[in-house]
Amino acid sequence: RSAAFGTARRGARRGTRHTRQPPQQRASQPSKKGCPTTPRDTVDNMIHAHDVEAELWRFVDEGHEASSNDLWRCIQYTARKKATALPSSFTRDSEMHLVDQHMIDTTDRHLVKAFCEQFRPGATEQDMQKPLFYLTPFITCSKCNSILFIDAANARCFGAPVPESVRLKRGGNETLAVCPGCAMTEDLQVGAHDFMEDIEDAREAMAKEMKKRKRAASLLIMVYRFYLRRQLARAARTRQKCRYYLYHRCASIVESAARGRLGRRRARTFENLRYIKHRHPISLKKALAQKFEVDKRTGESKRLKKVFWYHTKVQLDCLYRDYFILCQRTGFVPPRIIVEQNIEEIARRIRVREEYLITLIQALYRGIILRKCLEIYKYEIIRIREIRANSCFRIGTIWRGYVARKLRVPARIAQVLRRKRPEQYARERRGKRDRIR
Repeated sequence: RSAAFGTARRGARRGTRHTRQPPQQRASQPSKKGCPTTPRDTVDNMIHAHDVEAELWRFVDEGHEASSNDLWRCIQYTARKKATALPSSFTRDSEMHLVDQHMIDTTDRHLVKAFCEQFRPGATEQDMQKPLFYLTPFITCSKCNSILFIDAANARCFGAPVPESVRLKRGGNETLAVCPGCAMTEDLQVGAHDFMEDIEDAREAMAKEMKKRKRAASLLIMVYRFYLRRQLARAARTRQKCRYYLYHRCASIVESAARGRLGRRRARTFENLRYIKHRHPISLKKALAQKFEVDKRTGESKRLKKVFWYHTKVQLDCLYRDYFILCQRTGFVPPRIIVEQNIEEIARRIRVREEYLITLIQALYRGIILRKCLEIYKYEIIRIREIRANSCFRIGTIWRGYVARKLRVPARIAQVLRRKRPEQYARERRGKRDRIR
């Protein structure tokens, strides 16, 4: 609603110059449409002290003094009443002309100053005759050049403290309608203007801006595509590098596993050669001549593969020192793997035969030890029997001695004595018998 008040800044933006002129001088200037303004119309549109005093009874009770607020409300009411009234020169046949924007003075703010400083009891007549600022009923859309109409007089009462009942009787505050051309309110301008040139300029500026934006967008797209290409190339290089690193790592792992396997084969072959070198030649000869072997799990005899061996001292020395050099010197005939398998098979046969011989020797030794233990056992049994028999013999001897002494010896002695000295014997016997009694 406040859009009804014209501003000097909008006029300055459109390139027009507003100069403050006295009300009489502005009233005497003709409009562009050729409709002259009479001095009477100008006087009728002005607010005077007698007009305010004539309407003061509406706001002040009888017998009371008018306050500054009452005076301000009365001034607003009088201004609205005179603004809605038609001039005395207006008839039905009068032509309607748009008010020129240059005739509207929006820089006159003396009413506010008068209200704040001068318009109080005791003010002079000249202060009361100062004109108010003007209003325009036209609003122009600067986007589509459409014109709207509003109640300019009603807009003066927007800020006035009007009672609710009076506001309802007036129909309430006026609602600002949207533009019929673009259905928007953000581009509305106060006054009747012709914005076709501005619209064309805006279109040309928009076309130029769109061209600039299109060129800028093309440049941005090109730069961004170059950026994406660089990113893609960097990603491709990184992917290739990662793939190279992966292949290198896989190759390193494979080589490490191969070197480990070959190293273990080489170490195992050297260990077998060292084992063969320190064994008895007969064991090597038996291993080379062996053709069959009995399986320990199934007990079946199976045929062994044929093996070979070197006979010259130079070959044997080179073989024990480094068999790989011997394979190189022989042109890898037979191949290295065959030589390694041959050495491993010979060492296995020697180990098997040594295990067999060790088992046989242990069996013989255990037989000898067992037989010796049995002999000692038999001797111990005989000795225990002798000890036990000696005790029995001792008991028998003692018993036989006891029986002999008790029965045989006295009878024999008596026989001998009786044969030698019968009379003495008889006497001793009688004397002994008598003692016993």
